[in-house]
Amino acid sequence: MRLYDHVLLCIIFVICFSGVPVHLYSQEPGWTKFSFPNPQRDPEDCGHHGNKSWLCDPENILSSEQAAEIENILVETQNVTSCDCRGCTNQTNVNFIVTVALVPKIYIYKSARSVVTQQDLEAVSHEFADYLLHRYQYGKCGNDVILFASRDDRQFSVAIGHEAEFFLTPRSLIKIRSEIGQHFDNGDVYTGILSAVTIFRDVFLHQYEYSVRISFVLFLVFVGIGVCALLFVLTQMYNFYKLQSMDKPKHKRMVWVWGFV
Repeated sequence: MRLYDHVLLCIIFVICFSGVPVHLYSQEPGWTKFSFPNPQRDPEDCGHHGNKSWLCDPENILSSEQAAEIENILVETQNVTSCDCRGCTNQTNVNFIVTVALVPKIYIYKSARSVVTQQDLEAVSHEFADYLLHRYQYGKCGNDVILFASRDDRQFSVAIGHEAEFFLTPRSLIKIRSEIGQHFDNGDVYTGILSAVTIFRDVFLHQYEYSVRISFVLFLVFVGIGVCALLFVLTQMYNFYKLQSMDKPKHKRMVWVWGFV
């Protein structure tokens, strides 16, 4: 046997019995942002009888009834909301468009010896949602929103068009996440998605942040009352010292200087 054959056999032996993984990257199943279908252009790949919709659930995680309920809210959002898009002055029937993308698991390219961290999952989830927002381009002037959820990874992310950002502000998103995050943490993607799309609709109808705005108005009222009270106290103190100074003899200093008695 030639030297080359001996070397080749040694390499094969080391790979097979030394415990070194043959694959450099993990081959766990999952979805990538590049392979995810478009529910309007590729409805047959988005599950639930292959009908055009605003919900893409290619592995049918949701039941038909659950998917239909969420789809109804997505359609209703477009029908009952209106967007005063500054970039769409010549367009008619411009409404807010919310799309839902749901996967069981995200595919992450990691070394076989590496551990996928929570930060990795969050980063890939945000990238997934943002990529779909720019790839779908459903909104005519940034009046679109993508809700992405990964069931097994316990992740959900929201990508927002620039026009929708005027409604879905960072403060409202923090409040929304605090209300629905527990559903995704528990793997209940149906309740989480249903709650999220319902809140989005209410936000665009100015019905969700109303209590927040009332609280902010009350805060401003109390601040105004405090400022007025402070000004009142300062004014009273000024008047008091002014009266005190007026009661003193006008020539007291002159009398002291010249020594009059």
